Amino acid sequence: MIKPHEETTIITPYVYPGLPKIRIKQEHARRLQLRNQWFEQILEYVAKNEGVTVSEVCSSSRKREIVFTRFIIVHLCKIYLRMTEYKITYEFQIRGLERERSTINYAQKALTRLGQSSRLLRERIENYENWAKHTFI
Repeated sequence: MIKPHEETTIITPYVYPGLPKIRIKQEHARRLQLRNQWFEQILEYVAKNEGVTVSEVCSSSRKREIVFTRFIIVHLCKIYLRMTEYKITYEFQIRGLERERSTINYAQKALTRLGQSSRLLRERIENYENWAKHTFI
């Protein structure tokens, strides 16, 4: 229970759609802000290393290299930032990419399948996982 003298922040349904208006502790609000910054950091790092721009990743393009980049971003966010499909979908939507939760869920499964079928792709995925381990853990 929040005590009257504790600092709180109000999260409105306009910031996170579907949530009722609630009060949260300042510490929790800081963690949410950090997670958003970490998402941005993953987005920029993976896009740069895959040779695409952030705007291409957030576009509706279906080119193989761009889709694969999105798959990697989704994988890293789920594993290392512990983000749900809804939160990942929201992060992409505020950047202009209209995707649904089922698309994010498919990305995770597809990346697992691709990693099992190709040794080179598995090594690329492992390189990103190693970077994320050293950066976020």
